[in-house]
Amino acid sequence: MGNYEDRHHLLNELRLEKNEAFEYLYRKYYHASSSFIRSNSGTENDARDIFQETLIVLCRQIRHDSFQLTQDIGAYLFAVSKNLWLYRLRSQKSRPEITASESTLFERETADEPQDEYFEEKWQQEHHAIKELLDAMGPKCRKILSGFYFQRYSMQQLAETFGYSVSYVKLKKHRCLEALREKVNHHPAFSHE
Repeated sequence: MGNYEDRHHLLNELRLEKNEAFEYLYRKYYHASSSFIRSNSGTENDARDIFQETLIVLCRQIRHDSFQLTQDIGAYLFAVSKNLWLYRLRSQKSRPEITASESTLFERETADEPQDEYFEEKWQQEHHAIKELLDAMGPKCRKILSGFYFQRYSMQQLAETFGYSVSYVKLKKHRCLEALREKVNHHPAFSHE
């Protein structure tokens, strides 16, 4: 079995497809992934599926000579699970509400999360599509959403900047964000077939 707390030993055992190494990952890291998925509209079956996909991503990555794990393996697995789950939620026609911040429409995952080529390319496509969709919106929506998400204005600052009441800005932001989400759901960059 060996000492799986040693990252290099664990990765070598995973490369050799040792069942004990995969069981170790499942025992140690599944719960965090499962908790996130179940608290974001998922079921236990979804959590199991996503964790299996996460392990497949890890297996593919560790086979590349250039792969270097620069963070804790638990953080890596959680980040991949999170990305896979959010990707699945975005691909569903009826988008359920998730507890993750709505600003994930506009922001890239944090720099310490793994970014393999597939996720990087998807993020680039989706980010470009969101900018196009935002540019195509009416001037009020564009100003409010850009001000809130890109320039980081507070609701009070937006109200003062654009001469609207705070309640109007909140309502307009909500409506504009819903309209943007609807467009995102029908945009080809977000179809995951």
